[in-house]
Amino acid sequence: MSNAINSTPNESDLDLKVQLILEEYGVPVLLCNHITGVLDLFLAGTICHLCGCTEDHACVTREGPCTWVRKGLCSGCATWFEFEHELPPLRAVYTDECLAADQDEAIEIFRRDKPGHFIRKINGEPFEDPNRRAKRFKR
Repeated sequence: MSNAINSTPNESDLDLKVQLILEEYGVPVLLCNHITGVLDLFLAGTICHLCGCTEDHACVTREGPCTWVRKGLCSGCATWFEFEHELPPLRAVYTDECLAADQDEAIEIFRRDKPGHFIRKINGEPFEDPNRRAKRFKR
């Protein structure tokens, strides 16, 4: 018989690896003894990437238990962003809202959904849209 070391990882090794992967993505690790399976929830989008809540363990918000805004983001962590925008050359001003984790994500969603529109304000605050400046001076 050879003295080969058993290469099958034990459960505590797997838990540590899952915890390290979750920490790398910035996901709070759930407080429990065995976190095997949490990585599957994270990859499937059935765990909030910001607070770590799941379908079975929802956050409590003013409106009650949280719901899913999209894969990996619960309503307890999402923020409403209001955009005041225009579509040249009409110069008419429009208002739209979206739910996002932060302002950068909200801008990304807005640009995807409203191509060609320039942002004037976000949540009532003036916004200097770099795309507007580039279009204005383009010849």
